[in-house]
Amino acid sequence: MNDIELELQEGTTLERYNEIMTAEMGEELVMLHIDQGSYFGLDEIGREIWALLESPISFSGLCGKLSEQFDADAETLQTDVTAFLTRLARNDLVTVDGEKVA
Repeated sequence: MNDIELELQEGTTLERYNEIMTAEMGEELVMLHIDQGSYFGLDEIGREIWALLESPISFSGLCGKLSEQFDADAETLQTDVTAFLTRLARNDLVTVDGEKVA
């Protein structure tokens, strides 16, 4: 397992990696990383983050949009989103400032 730890700043730009196929399976979104042949599942909040990452978005913009939809204080939201994005980055599912980090 890649041990990347993201240190995200307000202006850090995030975007999903474009070589991922997705399919809805009930309430879960299943993703297949074409290059690696691995798959992942996302719950409701993960799906929303994935949708917001379709176009480049700043970390603060992402957290702002999520705070409009989910009831969580800003610090908890940022901590949880950073942990989720770190898991995505470890699996080459997201780019940070236009670069793959894994």
